[in-house]
Amino acid sequence: MGKIISRARQIRFNLQAKLGREVTIEEVAGAIGVDRRAIMRVELGRARQYDVEMMQRLGDYYHAAGIDTTDLLRYDPNNRQASELVGLAA
Repeated sequence: MGKIISRARQIRFNLQAKLGREVTIEEVAGAIGVDRRAIMRVELGRARQYDVEMMQRLGDYYHAAGIDTTDLLRYDPNNRQASELVGLAA
């Protein structure tokens, strides 16, 4: 089974480069009205589920700043866990 990959961290770094200043997780979280830990889980790819409303607000936030959010989340069919690969080899 593949994996959903988050590019939220890279997109935040793209905004930093555009603005020429640091954009913190706290700043993003405050702007879209969520807890900073939720943003951190998304950025680190540790979210067990992706809240659709939060992801829409996150995409809107970056889009309004002129940052491309086309692949904020993407599916990688080749990203497999080692345990999954062992099961396929049998």
